[in-house]
Amino acid sequence: MVHSTPLAAKVAAQNEANRIANAMYLPATEALKPFIGQKVCKVDGGLLEKVKKVLPEASAHEGNHGQRPYYSTGHGYSLTLQIRICEEAKRRNGEQGSYYSEAVLYVADLRDGVLIKLYDPNTRRTDYTEAEIIEARKAHEAAKTAVREAASKLVWFGEYDQ
Repeated sequence: MVHSTPLAAKVAAQNEANRIANAMYLPATEALKPFIGQKVCKVDGGLLEKVKKVLPEASAHEGNHGQRPYYSTGHGYSLTLQIRICEEAKRRNGEQGSYYSEAVLYVADLRDGVLIKLYDPNTRRTDYTEAEIIEARKAHEAAKTAVREAASKLVWFGEYDQ
């Protein structure tokens, strides 16, 4: 689907990434429970085959250029599920562009390749709207303006005294 604006594409991509993360957390942690206290990583940092076999896979998101969510061992300190979603939209110049959004789902704590504990679920929002983001951007701009104005009053005195 080609969205009418880049923001619409970004919102759709983030909502979809979060939806996949929410759906995959419980199956991933259930599959990993038997491995708590066991080595789950190879020397090169990749997951052992016995662990890969039990982890759920997500299919590639339609229109996502074939990208599939994947598990990463984060240099042996954490097991994460990386989800990257691509949505298409018309740009201001009329050309079509790709807009990406990601969700990183922290699944487990690792130490030296051993699964130490499973993280608590972190439910992500899947109902962001364009209107909400536009309002948040306005609030952000107003806050930046207020900071600049306050800082200009301190120009001769600085923020701190020695």
